[in-house]
Amino acid sequence: LKTLKAGESAKIELGEGVFVIEQAYLSKVRADGFFESHRKYIDVQILVSGEERMELVDISRIKAREPYNAERDFAGYEDCQDASVLKVFSGQIAVFFPNDVHMPSLRLGGEPVLNIAQKLNLFAGQHGAGHSEMIKNRRTSLESVSATLSPKSGNKR
Repeated sequence: LKTLKAGESAKIELGEGVFVIEQAYLSKVRADGFFESHRKYIDVQILVSGEERMELVDISRIKAREPYNAERDFAGYEDCQDASVLKVFSGQIAVFFPNDVHMPSLRLGGEPVLNIAQKLNLFAGQHGAGHSEMIKNRRTSLESVSATLSPKSGNKR
């Protein structure tokens, strides 16, 4: 991840409906941002270095601009001036569920951002497994990522 240059990314399949996208980028001004949501994946944004602003609004409070595209697992939305604002710093994680329409990658500081976007498939592993078991497996995956980034783990970012 540290070897990526601004504008580069790498997708890594982890199996069982989970993959990560390692990204290096310069955050953008709000006018260049857009609201999005995903139905198939929980979107876990792990900020490895840098800082950024993210905006968040419940899906019931925003108007769709671009219909849901199942192949891309993406829906786009009109702007929303009363969204909640998250300030995310190095070592912090933001988790977005299907109801969470979000605008990531907004400028907070000026330095480059290193980010890992972990995508957890909500429907993977449902062949015979109950919904509660699937959620438990996804929670374990999130806890694993959190433990890796935790200062207590001794991980030097």
